[in-house]
Amino acid sequence: MKKLLVFSSLLLACTLAGYFVTPTSAAKGAKFFRSVNAVPGRYIVVLKQTGRTEYSGSNLNVEGTSYQLAGEFAANVDAVYDTALNGFAGAMSEESAIQMSQDYRVEYVEEDAYASVESVQANATWGLDRLDQRTLPLSSTFQYATTGSGVHAYVIDSGIRVTHQDFGGRASIAADFVGDGQNGNDCLGHGTHVAGTIGSSTYGVAKNVRLHAVRVFGCDGSGMVSGILQAVNWVTSNRINPAVANMSLSLSGVSNTLDTAISNSIASGVTYTIAAGNNGTDACNYSPARVPNAITVGSIASNDYRMGYSNQGPCLDIYAPGNGVVSLSNADDVSARSMNGTSMAAPHVAGVAALYLESNPSASPATVTSQILNSATVGVVWNVDGVSANRLLHSWVGGMQAPEAPAKVTIIKQVVNASGGTSSSTTFGYLATNLGVSSFALVDNNAPPSDRFENPNLIPTEGVNNDIVVTEGSVSGWNLNSIQCSETAGSGMTNIQNSTVDVANRKAVIKVEPGESVTCTFISQELAPSVSPVSVSGRVTDSRGRALKNVSVNVKDLNTGAVYSAVTTSFGYYNFQGLLTTHFFEMTAKASRQIFLPDTRSFTLNDNLSGVDFTASTK
Repeated sequence: MKKLLVFSSLLLACTLAGYFVTPTSAAKGAKFFRSVNAVPGRYIVVLKQTGRTEYSGSNLNVEGTSYQLAGEFAANVDAVYDTALNGFAGAMSEESAIQMSQDYRVEYVEEDAYASVESVQANATWGLDRLDQRTLPLSSTFQYATTGSGVHAYVIDSGIRVTHQDFGGRASIAADFVGDGQNGNDCLGHGTHVAGTIGSSTYGVAKNVRLHAVRVFGCDGSGMVSGILQAVNWVTSNRINPAVANMSLSLSGVSNTLDTAISNSIASGVTYTIAAGNNGTDACNYSPARVPNAITVGSIASNDYRMGYSNQGPCLDIYAPGNGVVSLSNADDVSARSMNGTSMAAPHVAGVAALYLESNPSASPATVTSQILNSATVGVVWNVDGVSANRLLHSWVGGMQAPEAPAKVTIIKQVVNASGGTSSSTTFGYLATNLGVSSFALVDNNAPPSDRFENPNLIPTEGVNNDIVVTEGSVSGWNLNSIQCSETAGSGMTNIQNSTVDVANRKAVIKVEPGESVTCTFISQELAPSVSPVSVSGRVTDSRGRALKNVSVNVKDLNTGAVYSAVTTSFGYYNFQGLLTTHFFEMTAKASRQIFLPDTRSFTLNDNLSGVDFTASTK
């Protein structure tokens, strides 16, 4: 997102006498600098820092000196910088600008330049998933211990659609330096997407950070260095600590003035994350990516491949997800969109900075930077040149311990029916402990997912009491032949096969390790139909569970029409012998002083059947 991706920053009120940096690219004695994509007739003037009172950096003296110079050299002042930089921007002739650069009060004069955002539509959601794990494959989860609560993120970009529901009221308009009447509203969409990656509730890294729009790009995605300088100046003076500023933007070349202003803002206490740019070349050739004390961010894809458009080189500090990143859209208050570029990578780092600052609110930008870089995953990015830092952003920084990777347990039911087929409408019930549910039911009807239960987010814990135990209930007409469990280790983990099965007791005892996937399959065979006689038995009781004797129980074979009768014993039991399998029966219970709800039971016999009970209540 080299051209001018969008950045965010805050101004902090402070005296900058100790903060100013001499332009690193200025030749000795040079005082007039030309810019790539210069704005005709516009110039940025940087005033000298001296020990003299009139140049102390106070608002009045900077403004007074600026207008004094403008009057002497026929210039029009439209912006004064007094915090991140001492100077002004305005319109004048090139002749006047060159003459002004030689004035004793002037450090140098630089041509103003155009800047613009660069992004490409795409389709994928994976960025957050990559941050909390060291290796691939992705786990489809994002785990975090802090949320950026109490931290302020300044998005120097095209504005923010602050009414988007996913911001939850945490986004606000801070300042607008475009002057087109939008008043901070994002009519481009770039800034809303960037802000969403930093701190929206669904797509954001820091889900409770406060987001502030500092608008420098218009609806067409273009802006000027002079406007960006105003934004950096504002952030430096007006920020609320702890603060992080994101600049997903780039110029077509170098601006000593912008680099100096950002360095001074960082020295005042604001952490800056900056897009490396989308030129596919050396990031050191572009501002503001080359600012040494900012965090310059390159872009990778979901397979850890450095995207060809991403700048690299010695000025690049770290890589982050930037290709096919889904975040918020400015189209309405509910939509999302996918975009590509280093503009999308930088806000991931800003979000991680906010996570760290929540727990370490007094940390300096240097400390935040070192913690992020030292916590990064090293050596996993490929398609990287020999001089770029091979670091991939990791969200658990500053000694925070990431929780163990979740495990996944899947229970599958497979059947072989009486005809040799592999489906049935029979329902099989299960009891479970430590699986997230206490019971569930499966049907192997060849229509997944009805034949399986899955919990992909189990947190492994040690100890016998934490074993996952799954027990299948018995079903008439079916025999549980086997239980088969397979275990697949997580990425980079040792494969441990320690789950056990007990077919006699119809259960699997599952032990899971971090990141492991365990699948247990319960396999049943339907019993072949037989015309051999079987029995049906049960008990009749009142509503208190007391036995009822001499109750008449009748069963009718609906296939033959035959009716059989039995009378309950003094203990309430009845028993029928010699009933034929595969036949459909209807059973009723009757007593003169009792009613039964229900009073009729229907079933097909495949085997001996017990527990066909009736419960009565007094008429």
